[in-house]
Amino acid sequence: MTFEALEDTTNVTLHINDIVTKNETIKIVLNETSEVKIKSHQYDHERQFYIAQLEDSLKKDKIYTISMDFVGYLNTQLDGFYRSSYKDKNGQTKWLATTDFEATDARKAFPCMDEPALKANFTIEIGREENMTSLSNMPLKETVPMEGEPGWFWDKFEESVKMSTYLVAFTVSDFKYLESKDKTNYTFRVWTREEALSQAEYAIKIGPSASKFFEDFFMVPFPLPKQDMIAIPDFASGAMENWGLISYR
Repeated sequence: MTFEALEDTTNVTLHINDIVTKNETIKIVLNETSEVKIKSHQYDHERQFYIAQLEDSLKKDKIYTISMDFVGYLNTQLDGFYRSSYKDKNGQTKWLATTDFEATDARKAFPCMDEPALKANFTIEIGREENMTSLSNMPLKETVPMEGEPGWFWDKFEESVKMSTYLVAFTVSDFKYLESKDKTNYTFRVWTREEALSQAEYAIKIGPSASKFFEDFFMVPFPLPKQDMIAIPDFASGAMENWGLISYR
């Protein structure tokens, strides 16, 4: 995470929830060159904070980067980054992983400043098996083999527009899609399990029409290069307006 210090401070505070930080890997660096020493690592479980107390203060108007390794959990609670499932036509259970971050569950997936007023550009990379597909807010930029893991790949997505953490989204599934043939300046697709593709006909018909209506009504063009919609078997909300990756039950 790269950020600007708006005032002098002796701590960096991030939201985490159900995440284990690997403290020996945490580094805070000034202008990508000079490391700021961390005096202690603290946790405020009630407010879901990780706090790095520093030996020297961060200076106003300077640019810093904080990096760390951590372990998160693919939970079954239908929030944060969680696993869902469905049964195919043969009765076999198929698994997928997806997100639902509103209102404050991005912090279950990665350490962040999980406040809607604080916005950032996000760069997402997802590891997946060969038979799966990953999606995120932005289009796929490139796919590269995962070193030392045959049959696994890294999907790297384009940097997002500036947005709040609760609108970040990503999924990994074996879903198939329908793509709109309407003429728009962006790609429009609807994803679902293969047996339910026929049920996606309505969504792929009405989705681009609704988007076009709002573009005309507000006189604001759709700002992203693609819009995916995905039907999740287990989804606590009715729907979630993730930018570029709308999810619904």
